[in-house]
Formats: sequence, C-alpha cells, structure tokens
Amino acid sequence: MPGKPSARRNDGDPRPRARKGDVVRRPTRTTAIPTLTACALLVAWTATAQQQSGTITIVATGFTSEKGEVLVQLANSEKDYDEDDEGYRMASVKPAAGRATIVFENVPYGEYAIKLFHDENSNQKLDIGWTGPEERYGFSNNERGLMGPPAFEKVRFQLASPEKIREIAAR
Repeated sequence: MPGKPSARRNDGDPRPRARKGDVVRRPTRTTAIPTLTACALLVAWTATAQQQSGTITIVATGFTSEKGEVLVQLANSEKDYDEDDEGYRMASVKPAAGRATIVFENVPYGEYAIKLFHDENSNQKLDIGWTGPEERYGFSNNERGLMGPPAFEKVRFQLASPEKIREIAAR
C-alpha cells in the first residue's frame, strides 16, 4: 500500500514488525504458572503410581530336607492359579533349616494367590504317588484341597499396602 511503511522485517523473519502503538506480548511469570502446575501434577501422579505397588514376602516352613528347591507361583487371577507352569510370577529358592523365604518386589496392588512345593528331586514337578503328593506343598491362607488344590476363592488375598508377609506351612 502506498504511503504506509512496510511491516515486514529486513532480517528475514516472516513475522510482522511491531509498530508504534502495537501491543507486544512477551512471556511473563503468569505463563510459567500453568507449566509449573503441570509439572507438579506429573510428579505427584508418578509418586502415586509408584506407591500403588508393594512387596510380597513369603515365609514357607515345614521342609524336612535341604535337597532341591522350593518352587513358588504367584498368581494374579484364577486362570494363572489353575495353570501349573504359568503364573504371574515364578520363583525358586533353596530351603535352609526347614524354611524358605521368597520376596516378590514391585507387585501392583490387587488380588493374588500363592502355591508352592518342595521339589526335592529337581524334576520341576510335584511328584504324586498312590497316597497323594510325595513332596511337601502349601497354599496361601494355609488352605488345603480335598482331591487337588483348593479353589482360588479360598487362597486369594489382597495386596493393598507397601508390604505383605504371607506365612505358609508346607505339609
């Protein structure tokens, strides 16, 4: 337009140059507040998410030998509990002085069940004879089944705190 000075810059920046009387917005402290609030919420959410998991410590007793290993299955559903070689988490530990301690860390809060047995001959299965299991075994809540393992409803428990200790007497 003739008579009006160009609003374009000479430095190659495509943004228009501020003219006398134009309001120029510059970053202020008020634009930093929403950013800081978002960061604080993110940190709080992360801390809460980390607190939503805990540790399950299993203290199993009643072992008569130190041969082999104690195999432990932590199940987080009835389906996992019903599987013999699959579970939410599996662990093994050598028994000592008639007991074994197993620790599962960073376990999300929720419902779980435990089954374990002393695999004395290290064949990775519970040996069963004519009179029943030949190796010591146990379940959470110290439940026993009649002709097989107890139902999931009887052995389940809640993890809703940072630490849960379960004692299981193997028989």
